[in-house]
Amino acid sequence: MPADVRLIEATTLRVEESALTGESVPTSKKTTPVLADSGLGERHSMLYSGTIVTTGRGVGVGVVTGTGIDTEIGRIQSMLTGVQSLATPLTRQLDSFGKKVTLLILGVAGVMLVIGRLLHDQNANDLLSAAIGFVVAAIPEGLPALVTITLALGVQQMAKRRAIVRKLTAVEPLGSVTTVCSDKTGRLTRNEMTVRSAVT
Repeated sequence: MPADVRLIEATTLRVEESALTGESVPTSKKTTPVLADSGLGERHSMLYSGTIVTTGRGVGVGVVTGTGIDTEIGRIQSMLTGVQSLATPLTRQLDSFGKKVTLLILGVAGVMLVIGRLLHDQNANDLLSAAIGFVVAAIPEGLPALVTITLALGVQQMAKRRAIVRKLTAVEPLGSVTTVCSDKTGRLTRNEMTVRSAVT
């Protein structure tokens, strides 16, 4: 079971904690107690779930301080599940476009039904079949494929500039980014950053 453990004994123990602290170098571990309000990177007497021992040795038995969701990794996971995905300008425009096209198609189909029935005195079953056929034919089925191909071309362009993009939908917002804010290791832990102050 993954657990956070307080050390009882350690000899030249160093642990890679970059997943939690963002530090690129391993942290030295000791058994000396620390203040209760110490930051995560200052808790030298703790071993955390998801970290890797790089050198040294420690006693295999320790005081378990948290398991599962109560570990530091579990806390980060619970924070990440609370992050809401933001709609990009492209997805908002596609949603708006889709609604407008749907309303237009339904309106034209309704006009077809009225004109066919009132002006041409057509059979209702034939009119309904024709209207359904029109609606099905008018829906732009190739639009998602076209958007995907366009975003894939954007990913290809970014790959040529040595930028790897995990999600296709991230290409469009990245195209309008002028400044990227990150910590010293380039890690965005919560996928959220807020500008506190700007100096020009």
